Amino acid sequence: MNTLVISNEHDYKIAKKHLDKLLEVVMDKREENVTQETLGEIKLYSLIISDYEDALYPIKAPDPVSAIKFAMEQYHLRPIDMAEYFGSPSRYYDVLNGKKS
Repeated sequence: MNTLVISNEHDYKIAKKHLDKLLEVVMDKREENVTQETLGEIKLYSLIISDYEDALYPIKAPDPVSAIKFAMEQYHLRPIDMAEYFGSPSRYYDVLNGKKS
């Protein structure tokens, strides 16, 4: 890839293959044998690939209720565990049911 801008899927695939090759080089060598040029190239390709992915596949922020439910699931929390954050279990239910913001 001659350009450092990814403008289509073809450029994206080429950039990903190049980054994979660079990462293989780093993994095969000891860290002290990797040049600053290689590390800089890895950072550059990581950034341009990330920018392309973010533009093409944006991730929307969840609504607050979904975020609360997800966090509770991840940390195995119950409504009673959330009382200290909401003031009471009833307020927690009001928020999750959309009665209070």
